[in-house]
Amino acid sequence: IRRITTSGAAQPDLAVPSVIAQVAIDQTNAKIYWAESNRIRRSNLDGSNPEDIVGGAAPATLFASGCTGLAIDAARGRMYW
Repeated sequence: IRRITTSGAAQPDLAVPSVIAQVAIDQTNAKIYWAESNRIRRSNLDGSNPEDIVGGAAPATLFASGCTGLAIDAARGRMYW
């Protein structure tokens, strides 16, 4: 499982299985996250302000190919996939 902070900073990989879903909701920060192709995107809960946070146009070297699950830890500002 690969992970980053919700601001996009890379974190060490994990070797523990995660939930199997490709959508995650961060109710604390009113965001929705989803996997699409080789990237992970997020937007406000109403769908406004979509942005790449992994892969795509995001300024990172991480990609989300093969993503089978997403989880948000809003209390710690982390996203796992």
